[in-house]
Amino acid sequence: PIPFIDLVASIKFPTADEDEGLGTGETDFTWMVEIARRLENPDWIALGEIGYTFVGEPSGYDADNRWLYSIGLAHELDSQITVSGYIDGRTAIFPGNDDPLSILLIGEYKFTTDLRFDTLLEFGLNDGAPDFGVTFAVRKRF
Repeated sequence: PIPFIDLVASIKFPTADEDEGLGTGETDFTWMVEIARRLENPDWIALGEIGYTFVGEPSGYDADNRWLYSIGLAHELDSQITVSGYIDGRTAIFPGNDDPLSILLIGEYKFTTDLRFDTLLEFGLNDGAPDFGVTFAVRKRF
């Protein structure tokens, strides 16, 4: 089968407390390509993505833009619910820091064919990644 290819644009708004070291306090923009291909058993999907983030420049810091990548596997439980797992990596935004590497576990609910709700759990594998993270997302396809 021919793989699915999605072009994705995302914006990260500065909602974390910069003074607590939880974010840069700036807006980031990401462009990426997601590729998915159904396996012989059509309930299983191989996944991959590569992208680039333009990191907002926090005052007093020299932040680098970053590459991101992931590879994973998804299983469609039914027509609306998909669960997946990834190995996810990024380049560090500050020189001298470890490049973050994590395991991601994701649950996706397809509300409509073009509107999806995601819950993501992140487990960091090195000092560059958070020990644990939770993300909730709404995705709209155009």
